Amino acid sequence: MRISADYLRSIAEARRAGFIVAVITGLLTPFSWLYSGCIGLLSFLRSARRRKLPCAVISVGNITWGGTGKTPLVEFIALFLKRNGRNPAVLSRGYGASGGFSAGDEPLMLQNRMPSIPVFTDKKRLRSARKAMETRGADTLILDDGFQQWGISKDLDIVTVDAANPFGNGRVIPAGMLREPLSALKRADIFVLTRCEKEEEKQHLKNRLSSLNPRACIFCCNHRVAGFYPVFGEAAGVITEPEFFSGKEVVAFSGIAVPRSFERSLENTGARITGARRFPDHYFYGRREIEAIIAGGRGRPVVTTEKDAARLSVLYDGRPPAGIWVMRIELEFENDDDQRLRDRLLGIYRS
Repeated sequence: MRISADYLRSIAEARRAGFIVAVITGLLTPFSWLYSGCIGLLSFLRSARRRKLPCAVISVGNITWGGTGKTPLVEFIALFLKRNGRNPAVLSRGYGASGGFSAGDEPLMLQNRMPSIPVFTDKKRLRSARKAMETRGADTLILDDGFQQWGISKDLDIVTVDAANPFGNGRVIPAGMLREPLSALKRADIFVLTRCEKEEEKQHLKNRLSSLNPRACIFCCNHRVAGFYPVFGEAAGVITEPEFFSGKEVVAFSGIAVPRSFERSLENTGARITGARRFPDHYFYGRREIEAIIAGGRGRPVVTTEKDAARLSVLYDGRPPAGIWVMRIELEFENDDDQRLRDRLLGIYRS
């Protein structure tokens, strides 16, 4: 039996069950224990040498692998602070760097969406922090994917959790999808729950998080389709209404952690997906692959994510293909949770 990466991922995300799944999980569990021990030791050593920076530090991260919606939240926070007179900078590790694409897809996507805010890419966060403060006068550093950044003191530690599948099978990598044991959530100051469509799931998760960390605030939001725009051409970046493809046949492709979420959001706009290609997360496309996807669509619009579009922008510098559209996603908070989050953000400057 050939076991693919997708199959192992489905086990970690608790989307499969049965005897074979139990055997595979049992075989991987000792490695999860070893991984947990190494992570615990690394966390202890780096926390003992934690550095306090001369500016505000806000971390946005998660405890699982894959997409939980932290990148749109980073954008929300950065733009809000900028509007309120702060000078934020985003520090990223640069996930998705490949080939000639040294910056990574997520940092480039953030820079495209908020050109007035600098995004620094460096695996060494302290080095990029110094650069942000010295060259751009940053008074606030936002650590993108910073929950496992134990060596920097934080004023606010925000953890995003996917309410639709918060912790998978509850096991640590490689048997599960947890990057740390759930006890690590005690460090969080704020939980932001994403994809909160189902009330029962959301309430159950709130109760569980409150039992793990009673002092943390919990906010809820959903991913809303703001519209679509073409990747290339004169209209590139011009956003249509969300119902632009309603009733129309489209082809979808993505190289992200949770492609099902992207495809479901696209279908919720009324579009009819006639074909969907899924690639590994942070996949670096070749021109032939893109041309094959367009040809396979037989004239239908081809829709992808903003993270994928960032990779395409460095692939074509001559005559880019027409017909590729990007689905723009924004956060939509429930009730007054967005205002409560803003109050907590501003509160770090008063303390």
